[in-house]
Amino acid sequence: MLVINLGCNMKRIDKNSNKTKLDSSEGIELKPLCDESITKIISKEAGLSKPFNIVNLTAPNKKHLHIRGYVDFYGGYAEHCRRVLDGLHNTGKYCLKLTPIKTPVDIDPIVWNRMNKYVHPSYFNIKESDYLCIGCPGWFKKDFLPSDRKVIGWTMIETETVQPDLINFLNNADIIWNPTQICYDRMKKSGVSTEMDIVHLGYDEKEFNQDVLPLDIPQLRGRYVFGVLGSWNCRKGIKEIIHAFCKAFDKNDQVSLFMVCKYGTRPYDETNGRLKEEKEKWCIKWEFEKYLEEIGLSKEDAPHIALLDIPVHESILPNIMANMNCLVGFSKGESTWLPGLQAMATGIPIIQLKSECSGFMDYLSDVAFLCEDSNLVMAEEEDYLGTSELYEGVKLAKGNVDELSHMIKEVYSIRKELKNSSNITNGINKAKDWTWDKSIEQINNRLLKI
Repeated sequence: MLVINLGCNMKRIDKNSNKTKLDSSEGIELKPLCDESITKIISKEAGLSKPFNIVNLTAPNKKHLHIRGYVDFYGGYAEHCRRVLDGLHNTGKYCLKLTPIKTPVDIDPIVWNRMNKYVHPSYFNIKESDYLCIGCPGWFKKDFLPSDRKVIGWTMIETETVQPDLINFLNNADIIWNPTQICYDRMKKSGVSTEMDIVHLGYDEKEFNQDVLPLDIPQLRGRYVFGVLGSWNCRKGIKEIIHAFCKAFDKNDQVSLFMVCKYGTRPYDETNGRLKEEKEKWCIKWEFEKYLEEIGLSKEDAPHIALLDIPVHESILPNIMANMNCLVGFSKGESTWLPGLQAMATGIPIIQLKSECSGFMDYLSDVAFLCEDSNLVMAEEEDYLGTSELYEGVKLAKGNVDELSHMIKEVYSIRKELKNSSNITNGINKAKDWTWDKSIEQINNRLLKI
């Protein structure tokens, strides 16, 4: 006998009958559902009522894990750290403690409350814990790391080689996890001697799939949409993408460049040490207009470009991405490029720059259109200032804007064929090897061996 709880309609399915019927004569006790009660189902066939499996946080088989990382904003590191915490917690095998780099106040209240529960957990034994640091490589300075516990660093690098100071930081850890093979190879090539392993990132297949409905954005209706998604900085090639798009189309074409900055325009705050004359530089709209000036275009003459400059939480991100017909990247260096993986899973083709600094090559399939004309050049101040000073003195890739412009036009010209292409299906299937469930499984397996 199988009892299915459908709220007010409690149905009993008799395994010896094809009929579905309501029946309380077999010893099934039904109680109404409400916020303060739990429906209790007792079957004579089972002979007993199965109790709930209550997790005991003080059980000796719990692994205590102290995690340090960002959790308080809408960027990749923070989203990654939040998913690791929730994923490991849901295995039931860990007691977790979070030391956030900042106080979690810049995210919505529901996420804030969930993360705060990890900050001061009951029963956590710090002396018995391992230490997992998720994030910027610069955090592996000796001053930041505990000396009495095993230290695992899960981090990445986007440059061709690793800065000498950074090599020393990484060698302070007991184990380094890299998200992609190319990232692993960069560190090995540069002389990182710490034990290393590959533990990839992932996407949530329940959120990113072909069934996701797009958010209705009136400005994009009737247009073929090239999307840009991620942080707004020079390393991501934002300026080059705008330039290439403006070379490919004019204001009469029914296309749009839909630019989504997950952070949004950051409000100026005099208490954070920025100079007053830098205030306008933190406005994305201001930066966009400066980019247009540099390539000699006015807003009136440019093809249609839409800019979303408010912070975008991951809960709505799939619906925003579903508006895109093609995701465009042109990163000078990238460890994983999670938006590309999410786009693949959603059935969206990708354009990106292929180079020695392109970690996303681990998962890309025929759904990707790759620009291959690139040179390695020394990182410029605008590539690292305010982002990561650890890029100073090392090389990033620089792509060809004309090749990118040609690729954008090429994708637009075959847009109808792409819609039902087997390459899109292959990309979706390939992405399934990179889900968050599989990432958490990898993390769990690595931790159990330590």
